[in-house]
Amino acid sequence: EKETGTMEQLLVSAVRSHEIIFGKVIPYIFLAIFDAVFVVAISVFVFGVPFVGSIALLSVLTLLYIFCSLSLGLLISTAASSQQNAMMIALSATMLPSMFLSGFFFPLDSMPKILQYFSYVIPARYYLQIVRGIMLKGCSFNELASAVLPLAIMTALLIILSIRKFNDRLG
Repeated sequence: EKETGTMEQLLVSAVRSHEIIFGKVIPYIFLAIFDAVFVVAISVFVFGVPFVGSIALLSVLTLLYIFCSLSLGLLISTAASSQQNAMMIALSATMLPSMFLSGFFFPLDSMPKILQYFSYVIPARYYLQIVRGIMLKGCSFNELASAVLPLAIMTALLIILSIRKFNDRLG
């Protein structure tokens, strides 16, 4: 909208800023839910990964991770000056750290201490603990609290920052 000039049309309409944000994010929520269901189904039925825990718990905590990820994307998009700039920031600030510093490729214990400390601000670190705990160990919510709490705090902070940045950009 910034590059094509349609943001100004949205701003002069009767739609409020939080409605614009929700209208932009809701389709991505559905896409992310579909992706999560697809990945879990493939992992269980094609690769034979055991699923020991609660599907309901995994679903709720996956939604939390989706909201965290989308609010981070929204923050990046409101801060970036162009779509290309936003894509470069998203790639370097989210995708690469998520792959390398979450424990997905390399165990966190084998990383240098400075990278281990940096991994505490990577949402994927906590989501990986949640998925592994639920699917492989059958962990309960209480057992996952040490991963859920930081993820919930990050989600709340990112949503607040995204909405404030969006409102600042409008004003």
